[in-house]
Amino acid sequence: MKQGEVTGHRQSDRGEISGLKYGTDAGTAAGTASVHKALSHPVRLRIAELLADKGAFGVADEECCAVSEVCVCRMKDLFDLSPPALSHHLAVLRRAGVVETRRDGTRIYYRLRPERLRWLADRLLTLAAESERGVCGEE
Repeated sequence: MKQGEVTGHRQSDRGEISGLKYGTDAGTAAGTASVHKALSHPVRLRIAELLADKGAFGVADEECCAVSEVCVCRMKDLFDLSPPALSHHLAVLRRAGVVETRRDGTRIYYRLRPERLRWLADRLLTLAAESERGVCGEE
């Protein structure tokens, strides 16, 4: 296989693949990839797991925040990371749309965006279904 080819299809310099029967526009592909990338790091995956079920991490509900929120100050206690490293991981998740924030005075609270995770799950299920049906020409 030549460089720049993906399973027999030409790939442009911008990473777009031509000649596919079933395809994703470049914007959707970039969005999907950004969520995959954000969740592919073990620390960021653990942060998502914390936000999904903070009780499993021993984080009790606080009067100041919603059940689904965790203050970044609590995260510092749970992860063996420097503040800049934790901030970087949270920023990656925020840019990918996986989490959103709420500021209350000097505290910043994070929560998952379940609709973004459902969107990713839907994309993956669609790919699996298309693959099973042989849409890419391998019937």
